[in-house]
Amino acid sequence: MLITRVIACMVVVLMALIIIYLIRKNRRNKKLFEELMNRNTANPTVPSNAIFDESEIDFQGITETDSIDKPSRTISPDIEAAIVKKLEKFEINKKYLEKDMTVRKMASLLNTNDKYVTKVIAKYRGKGTIEYITDLKLDYIVEMLKTESRFRNYTHKALGEEAGFRTTQNFTRAFKLHTGITPTYFIYKLKKSINTDSST
Repeated sequence: MLITRVIACMVVVLMALIIIYLIRKNRRNKKLFEELMNRNTANPTVPSNAIFDESEIDFQGITETDSIDKPSRTISPDIEAAIVKKLEKFEINKKYLEKDMTVRKMASLLNTNDKYVTKVIAKYRGKGTIEYITDLKLDYIVEMLKTESRFRNYTHKALGEEAGFRTTQNFTRAFKLHTGITPTYFIYKLKKSINTDSST
């Protein structure tokens, strides 16, 4: 009889803890959803005049051109300005949506080398190259989900392909890391908020 009561108490405590956890998780997800809805995903890049701390960037091996072997600590202002202009064009033309976008592929599109691309993105966008490309892809998908109803009916696979991710798992993992919530939850809350708005 005593053992039954102890087990019953343990079950009640466990259930209470699970309920508390789910309530907190739900509140956190709602907050993250609201933050994501208020985030400017239509124009996600940092202004090109923003300057970031260059002391964190590894400049070893950066050269003035691909053919010169002498390392240089800086890019000439003209070359840097040209790369920034090409970077802005890269963003406007949504070249980041291409599948398998790598630093090397990006450098080729910008008509420069890997080191310069890395340095310019760190300086003018405040991110590593892979993080920068991933964030652009995810901001694009979030904006499409907000503004284009057809995207809300896409599978995770279709959304990942639309953004140029290699696999569905890469897309869902990156989305969760970038936003704090899953694509499923975001789409569910988005549909719910749109239905609520249209019914009032």
